[in-house]
Amino acid sequence: MFISVLTFMAFFAASAAAAATGSLFSPGQWYDRLEKPRWTPPNWLFPVVWTILYISMTIAAWRVAFTDSPLVPLALALWALQIALNALWTPVFFGLQRLWGGADCPGDAVGGRGVDHYCLFLCRCCGRLVVCALCVVGEHGWRPEL
Repeated sequence: MFISVLTFMAFFAASAAAAATGSLFSPGQWYDRLEKPRWTPPNWLFPVVWTILYISMTIAAWRVAFTDSPLVPLALALWALQIALNALWTPVFFGLQRLWGGADCPGDAVGGRGVDHYCLFLCRCCGRLVVCALCVVGEHGWRPEL
């Protein structure tokens, strides 16, 4: 039980570190002045949704960590890469104000577009496809441009 809680906390800490970039690099006035599509969510919704997404990604990784699949190390390495790329995207887009962050930043180009493959791999390794898929698929829904 202790190892399980400790493992969850390690995944949570990694997710929280990535999420922290959102508070370090807030949208600011330049983002408010941009001409955005009508379907763009209000600014207050971003931290709410991303908190849920990061917690969901944490739960998915934690569940995968305790399966017997020989692919678990690779799955968790992909998870760590995804978290690192997510952490990189916010400073590029909001910090550097690079509107085409997806083209400039591997966090979106690789991490965002690769999220489907990463999600399916994690879910397959876990053996609990439905639970993990529900935990990680939300990120793809939040990024309709992908």
